[in-house]
Amino acid sequence: MLTIGLGTITWNPDCVAIIFAAGEAKARVVRDALENEPDNLYPATVLRRLENSRFYLTEGAAVQLNDSIEKYYMEGKWNFEKTEKAIFDLCQKIDKYAHKTGDR
Repeated sequence: MLTIGLGTITWNPDCVAIIFAAGEAKARVVRDALENEPDNLYPATVLRRLENSRFYLTEGAAVQLNDSIEKYYMEGKWNFEKTEKAIFDLCQKIDKYAHKTGDR
């Protein structure tokens, strides 16, 4: 494994950057890099300014991308697993336990 800084990688705008990410542990960083505007809070967003950058992701690493989430809910029949996941995701988003979602 080779580790260099993002500033070094993006110094040459013609460089080719190939980013591999595997596993759900990387999902948040991948989402932040691909779905946020360039910002110091999300350092990997600078890779998007390289015309020759490509992200190769496993399903786990892509699980938090908006397209992946939408695809999960839109494809196939609705089932208990989807309902459970939707409730869990909502609870995380609003920072409440499920049994308190009716409370104000």
